[in-house]
Amino acid sequence: MKKTIIKVIKELKVALIVWLFFILICFVSCYIWRDLIYNIITKPITSVFGKNYNSLFIYTSIFESFTADLLLSFYSSLLLSIPILLICCYWFFAKSLYQFEKKILRFILSLSLMLTVTSMFFVYCCLLPRFIVFFTSNVNNATPMFKIIDYVITFFHLFLIVSLLFQFPVIIILLIKFGILKKKFLKKYRKHSIVIIFIISAIVTPPDVLSQIVIALFLILVYEVTIFCTKNDFKKNKNNFKKTDI
Repeated sequence: MKKTIIKVIKELKVALIVWLFFILICFVSCYIWRDLIYNIITKPITSVFGKNYNSLFIYTSIFESFTADLLLSFYSSLLLSIPILLICCYWFFAKSLYQFEKKILRFILSLSLMLTVTSMFFVYCCLLPRFIVFFTSNVNNATPMFKIIDYVITFFHLFLIVSLLFQFPVIIILLIKFGILKKKFLKKYRKHSIVIIFIISAIVTPPDVLSQIVIALFLILVYEVTIFCTKNDFKKNKNNFKKTDI
């Protein structure tokens, strides 16, 4: 038992080292190419006001520019390292799983990655531009100036919140597979869930009805698809499967 625990700890340590090493490489790369990243993340603002980010953003302290660059590189490296994190998770957990459990794990991790990428495109192309337009619509005959560090934090925090929100189907599937939730429960409290979804959508989106409705409809659709596709009678029959390595 003690040897098993030590082996698990060593494997976890290897997975974390690989992930952290990749984050470090991405961090250095993102810092070198920070101007390109600034051009990408500020596109929603420059598309509205028609200028480059250098003429729209300001610094209010001597260290703010450097701090903003570090935060930009750090957040960007975390986003870029998500696929490696999922691969490390699969490598760590798959060794102790049966073949059919590995397929489920691959499906869940692939779905999680797909939803994360979808959420990023949604925030970048739909939510953030409307967010900017809404909160700058009261500015008359003047171009607003933005603190670069505040924008970087807001940009990536919005990405994080919406990405976590888009993991909703993954959480539901896991809860059902582990027997914590049942399809009957989801069906019974469907109306309550819809109300909660609209409340969450109103909290995480700007006071823009269209954005709130889009996110809410997406989550409701996922909720219904999850109910339809997930089987409650899923059981692990270990006698029919043999343990295999990755």
